[in-house]
Amino acid sequence: MMKKLLCLSVLMLMSGVLLFAQQKKYPSLFWEITGNGLQKPSYLFGTMHVSNKMVFHLSDSFYIALQQVDVVALEQNPYFWQRDMMQMNEAQDAVKNYMTNGANDYLNEQSFRLNGYEDNLRAALTDQPMQINGLLYRTSRVQEDYEENTYLDLYIYQTGRKLGKLAAGVEDYYESQRMVFQAYQAAAKEQNKKRPDRSDESMYDIQKKIQDAYRRGDLDMLDSLEQYEYVSPAFTEIFLYKRNEVQANSIDTILHHHSLFVGVGAAHLPGKRGVIELLRKKGYHLRPIYMTDRDADKKDAIDKMRVPVVFKEASTSDGFIQMQLPGPLFRRNDSRQNLNDSWQYADMDNGTYYMLTRVKTHAAMYGQTAAQVLKKVDSLLYENIPGKILKKTPITKNGYKGFDIVNRTRRGDMQRYNIIVTPFEVLVFKMSGNEDYVAGAEGDTFFNSTNIQNNQQASQVYTNAQAGFRAALPQMPYITIDKTGGDHLPVMACEAIDSINGNAYMIWKKTVNNYRFLEADTFDLSLIEESVKESDIIDKELSRSFAKQDGYDALNMQFRLKKGNLLFAKAVLRGPHYYLLAVNTKDKKYNPTAFFDSFKLIDFAYNQPQLFNDTSLHYTVQTPVKPVLDTFIQRMVNEAVNDNFYRGANAYNAYWNRNKTAFFQNDSTGEAVLVNCTVFPKYYYSTDTASFWKEQLNMQHYKGMIVKKKEPFVLPDSAIGYKLVIGDTNTVRQIVSMYLLKKNYLYQLTALTDTVSTSSNFINSFFTTFRADNDIKSSSVFQDKTALFFNDYISKDSAVQKLAVDAIPHINYTCKAVPMLQQVIASAKYTDKDYFDRKNSFIHELGYLNDSSCVQNVTAYLLNLYRQSADTSYFQNEIVQALARLKTASAYDSLKNLLLQDPPVYDDNSEYHGLFNIIGDSLALARNLFPDLLQLASLEGYKEPVNSLLKDLVDSGFLAAASYQPYFSRIYFDAKIAMKKQQIKDDKLLQQQSSSEYNEEEDESDDNGAANYHNFDRYRRYYDYSNADDEDNDLVNYATLLIGFYNTNASVPPFFNKLLRSQDEATQLGAAILLARNNIAVPDTVWQNLAAKDKYRAVLYRRLAAIDKENLFPKSAATQPLMAQALLLNDKNSDKFQSCELIGKRLVTEKNQNGYVYFFKYKLNKEDDWKIGISGIQPANLKEVNTNDNLTRMTGKRLASNKPIAAQYDEELKKLLFAMHKSATYFFSSNLYSNYLDDYTDSDN
Repeated sequence: MMKKLLCLSVLMLMSGVLLFAQQKKYPSLFWEITGNGLQKPSYLFGTMHVSNKMVFHLSDSFYIALQQVDVVALEQNPYFWQRDMMQMNEAQDAVKNYMTNGANDYLNEQSFRLNGYEDNLRAALTDQPMQINGLLYRTSRVQEDYEENTYLDLYIYQTGRKLGKLAAGVEDYYESQRMVFQAYQAAAKEQNKKRPDRSDESMYDIQKKIQDAYRRGDLDMLDSLEQYEYVSPAFTEIFLYKRNEVQANSIDTILHHHSLFVGVGAAHLPGKRGVIELLRKKGYHLRPIYMTDRDADKKDAIDKMRVPVVFKEASTSDGFIQMQLPGPLFRRNDSRQNLNDSWQYADMDNGTYYMLTRVKTHAAMYGQTAAQVLKKVDSLLYENIPGKILKKTPITKNGYKGFDIVNRTRRGDMQRYNIIVTPFEVLVFKMSGNEDYVAGAEGDTFFNSTNIQNNQQASQVYTNAQAGFRAALPQMPYITIDKTGGDHLPVMACEAIDSINGNAYMIWKKTVNNYRFLEADTFDLSLIEESVKESDIIDKELSRSFAKQDGYDALNMQFRLKKGNLLFAKAVLRGPHYYLLAVNTKDKKYNPTAFFDSFKLIDFAYNQPQLFNDTSLHYTVQTPVKPVLDTFIQRMVNEAVNDNFYRGANAYNAYWNRNKTAFFQNDSTGEAVLVNCTVFPKYYYSTDTASFWKEQLNMQHYKGMIVKKKEPFVLPDSAIGYKLVIGDTNTVRQIVSMYLLKKNYLYQLTALTDTVSTSSNFINSFFTTFRADNDIKSSSVFQDKTALFFNDYISKDSAVQKLAVDAIPHINYTCKAVPMLQQVIASAKYTDKDYFDRKNSFIHELGYLNDSSCVQNVTAYLLNLYRQSADTSYFQNEIVQALARLKTASAYDSLKNLLLQDPPVYDDNSEYHGLFNIIGDSLALARNLFPDLLQLASLEGYKEPVNSLLKDLVDSGFLAAASYQPYFSRIYFDAKIAMKKQQIKDDKLLQQQSSSEYNEEEDESDDNGAANYHNFDRYRRYYDYSNADDEDNDLVNYATLLIGFYNTNASVPPFFNKLLRSQDEATQLGAAILLARNNIAVPDTVWQNLAAKDKYRAVLYRRLAAIDKENLFPKSAATQPLMAQALLLNDKNSDKFQSCELIGKRLVTEKNQNGYVYFFKYKLNKEDDWKIGISGIQPANLKEVNTNDNLTRMTGKRLASNKPIAAQYDEELKKLLFAMHKSATYFFSSNLYSNYLDDYTDSDN
């Protein structure tokens, strides 16, 4: 009986399994591959790329399969991941640097600052490399208790390697990256994305379902859940299906030679186009393998195994450090906060990594010895070494002292550090792995192999032709190129120590390439000085004096350091190259002259020029600075740049090609050349060379600078162009440009040189050998493309036609095009695609054909077309605007007739304003539309734009009051209505003001006072009380129209009297200025009332000065402190100060202007802290005033009580003064004043 029951149970279980298998097409993650001539089975496994324990339910069948095969493969071969990833990163950086405008450099306050190294050292000790985690572990601190030591894919690889298996990948890394890029590219272009309906489920629910399906091995469910992962069919096609084909083909190739265990993402397996079915189509048999219980014993045994490694020599690029590693040393690009230079090697087989971090201390310049730095290191170890320190042993390497540290992390993994202190940097060697791997022979081999160069102590003249100098130094200097600075500018640092007296010597060099401006050399030297002064070690600057260095401006400085030493420094500016020499000494009698005099600038050294050919930008050049570009990466980037989907659906962006750049810069010398390439569109046509070059050269960009050379040239290959040399006063720097035009390709070459030295071999060779390719397949920009455009517009090829349609508003139509324009307008059919928009676009373009040879015909055609379109206001409205754009007397006459006889009607009031803005572009022509056009003011939508245009005509003197006298009654009536609306506002304002004053009198300390003030301020804004300098005021506009009747109509003076009594000071001001301009007396009380208010004082003076009536400004208010206070309030367009007190003033000189800057402390709200306010420049003559606000700023910065007041104001004034110079735009980290004075600097640079 029991046997029968047991048999029945087995049968039921088997039938259940069979039923399950019948219901599920893909019931497992694990598949056996046989057939198709295979001698023994191979295996396919679906992975998840995570380390979560959920994916590690691996049974004995998993391990048995791995033991039986010859090769273990993943999507890509992990052995090459690190190499490929680093090469890809380097290639991407090289292409990015080449294709990006790198000439956008600025100094900032960190550029030459000697900062402490403690934060950098902490970062080096605590650094957890992101790339290493991605390569080896993929762990999360939050989930680390629920994760294995690595992720499933790498576990498969490592298990195979521990079992002695060969490794492979079923995708090429570069090809995979290309396909991923193409998938995203396709998704971005795809128009019909369909987001799945998941209204009943959150993403958390879906992710949980995916995890549960994976845990069960249910590929069918995973396949159905993919719809939530991929919303773009185009993306899925490439990212999933095309990669599935690549994987299946690679698996097939390997299977012809070896048995295989291959793990790929589980999503690649199921479905009609999944890897399983693709392999079946190739003749293979695939059956599911059901994994049962997790085999912990086999996993533990395998985890304890090690893959033997072979150590090889490795060194840093400068040769200063050598070591032995199982593989090459890769420079990291994910160093923590980019504070330090760091390198790594990840041993993918054993899950361990090796790391070197170099922390630049500049300790000698700080007056610190290596022993003091070592003591500082020791003090940081407890807090910054992960987990628990098991052992700390003092060591010496090549004469440098340090520590050998062994620690164990909270996860139980052992790590080991060697921390070595040199006079100029701290070297942190680190090894980390799972469990106790570091304690093995591999760790000893690595740490015992490290070797550090010890520079010979011998006085010498050091020459650095790449940095362009030589100098006498007490020893062979320590040289670094540091790219981790806050200004993102590489710095060449040269440091040495005199072992006899302990003096520390330093030479820094930075190159700042920026072609937007030329600053005074002495000012840029002061930027170096300012940066040095902010160093942690500086106590006080003792002296400064300008000098010369080999014909260049220099600045000598002396500082007292906080520890009592002296720092002698010299800043030198050589074109775009900034040098800083410094000596730190204890000797109070030390004379730096010998060191400074030994410093000599020499020519930069370059290799022989080589041919460089850019096939994408179609040029060649002979240059010693030849970028090494990965053609695969460059092709991908060019595909992205050339593809219109990255430029949006906007037709303008789709038509005009994006400018492309090529940036050539030598890492050692810093010299650079920028190539900007403009490819003019297919239909671009310039009617004459003079206007073309005027637009392209854009000499307005160099306003305020000196054009030293502007020389046209013609090359034998028919290319033409211009050579420009731009200079300025107070600088030896100059911007050198060459424009070269060939067919529709325009190249601009730009470099920064100087007048003291001849240009380098690099610059000379580049400018003299640059040539556009002869195979450019296009036509000249001076060839008429109109016929080509119209042919393409009617093309049957939809792509060709679309390009022409997008180009409609960009074509340079001439009189020759008028018949063709008329033809396409006449032939347009209602059934045509985009009929209304296209026809309207062509009508719009007719409005720009104001050439005297055809404008009359165009005007007549537009009038006739208007009559033909009587039943379609859509076209009539465009025709009216086209007539207005023609800007001829006959067109305006026709326009006038149309507006009066059949005025257009718009849905949106803004369109009325748009029409009258076009009409008002020519007031001389618009004057002929009046007074008749005033008839339209009674129509809805027309009153405001008609009155506005009339006001502009009257205000500009084009119309006298007599010309619109018949409409006086209507205008006066509208003005009275506007006056009544203003009176309602005034009454409510008085009521609100009274309430506010009452509450403040009740309790001055009550916060309600401030609250009521805020309510009052909000009320003013809500009822549209204008800003102080806002001249657009309805009542004042009406007053402008009525002022001409002041002496002839008795109703006008009372109207103005009411304006002068308005509670709105802006209305008072506008009316008073109108009266004064027309020589009509204004009561003194009005001027006094306006001048008494901070908000209107400066505005009043400015408006009176504009009409030469400054004498009307009240003398009691014409003081510099009061004017400065008013300008300060206007800085933020505030209504009033809660409190404002004068602190003092400073006499300043800026850009040849002398005057006073006033210091205030202010509060805008009662509860505010005192803030720092600065206002200027007022005239040097204290009896005079002006409204110059170039140095005016409500800083918003709290006035600190624990710092000297004068110092705080001087600091903020300095920032303002610096901000007036373009080279200091981003100098201060607060960025408070950046771009604040753009208008000022643009006009007065």
